[in-house]
Parts: sequence; C-alpha cells; structure tokens
Amino acid sequence: MLREATDQLQPPVFHPDLLMSPRRPRFRVAVLGLAATAAAVAVALGVVAIAQTQGPADRLVLSPAQGRGAVTPACPSTFAAAGDVANDRREAVSQLVPATPTGGRLCRYASALAEQGDGAGPIEADAQLSRQEALQLADILNQIKTVEGVRHCPVDTETYDILYFTYERGPSVEVRINTSGCTSFTNGLITLGGTSPESYAYRATADEILADSMVSQTGSK
Repeated sequence: MLREATDQLQPPVFHPDLLMSPRRPRFRVAVLGLAATAAAVAVALGVVAIAQTQGPADRLVLSPAQGRGAVTPACPSTFAAAGDVANDRREAVSQLVPATPTGGRLCRYASALAEQGDGAGPIEADAQLSRQEALQLADILNQIKTVEGVRHCPVDTETYDILYFTYERGPSVEVRINTSGCTSFTNGLITLGGTSPESYAYRATADEILADSMVSQTGSK
C-alpha cells in the first residue's frame, strides 16, 4: 500500500510536445495576416494622399473623377505674364475649342506697343462667360480656317485676347487671339490665321460680350 501511495505522489512526466499546441501556429498566422492587411491599407491611403497633394502648382484643375470642372482662371495682369499657351485636354488637338464648354473668361489686352505701355500688353477689359456665351464663341472659333494665298494685312499692333473655356469635367482650354494684323488663333496645338468672315464674327461677338460686362459692372456699383 505504501508503494502504491508513493507512485501516486510522483510528479507528472514532462512532455515538450505539449508546448507546441496546434492552435498556436493558426493564431500567429492570423495575427500576421491582420498586420499585412493593415500595412496594405496604410500604403494605399498614403498613395491617395500623395496623389491629391502633388501636381503642377500653376494649374487650378480638379480631377475628372471628382465630377467637377476646372476653376475658371483669372486674367493675367499683362499679356506677357500669361507665358506660353498650353493645353492638357486631348480633344484640343483636333479643335480650337472642344465641344460643350460650360463657361469661361474673356481677357482683352491693350497694345504692347502703346507709348503708355511697358511692352507687356496691360489688361484692358475682361468678362466672365456664361454657358451660352462660351458655346457661341466656341462655335465661331471652330469654324475658322487658315486663309490661303496672298494676304494684305492691317498693321499688327500686338493686341490680344485670351479665352479660357471651362468644362463640367476635366481641364480648361485656353485660346489666344492676335486681334490685329491678319488675326491668328491658337490653343497651342492648333494655329489658324488670316482675316476672314469668321474672324470678324469673333471680334464682333467678343466686343459685345465685353460691352455688356462693363455695363453690368457699372450698374452694380
């Protein structure tokens, strides 16, 4: 009986295999999986943040994915300050003004050769374009063709208009017009020139828009 009691008091046998519970690897895999998922989410958010903050500082353009159009640019103080014309809208390769603008701005510059000027062409007048006015100007500009053959042009006094067309989605389009001499039109990708019925139609329409804008601004003061 004493031996049987002693046997019962013996310590249990230590088995190292008991430390390797089959559940531990599963728990470790699950933790690693959650960590990898969290890291992937953090990287994705970082990429989105970078994409939203990086970009040309001189362009006020919203992403097409946001469902909003470009902010209408303000007129530069002088024609020289506008720099080179450049457009990012792909359709501008085939048309001076791609279809269906929703608005824009018309900027008119005085002669860069005027005695009172500084050679830069100071701003003379500007007008915010309604949707109807933008569509009307776009229709006229897209009918302009280069005049072939011998041309006799008036004196080029270096007077210019800059037109900004905005859209429901994507970047705006800029068109520059030399309104003196033989008149030329360019969006940086297409350049057309020559005095024609369409160029006269543009000038008459632009003059009317600017006159209406001046009357509106004077009446609101």
